[in-house]
Amino acid sequence: MQKTIRNVDEKLFEQLKKAARTKEMTVGEAVNEAVLQWLNSQEEPELSIMEFEPISLSEEGEVLSESYEEELYG
Repeated sequence: MQKTIRNVDEKLFEQLKKAARTKEMTVGEAVNEAVLQWLNSQEEPELSIMEFEPISLSEEGEVLSESYEEELYG
């Protein structure tokens, strides 16, 4: 599919053509790759539970689960 893109910086376009040639790609393939990368960078990152920092809810050495069990079960 052919598209016309207006207002592309001439120097950037020349750099794009040169880079595409060195990777044996067409300009269209290079543009598709660049657009895909840009779109993916705009997505909200998925949060992983492993990224959260632990916080301490008790004093040093205190084991909260034991104190809760004592309160609940005697």
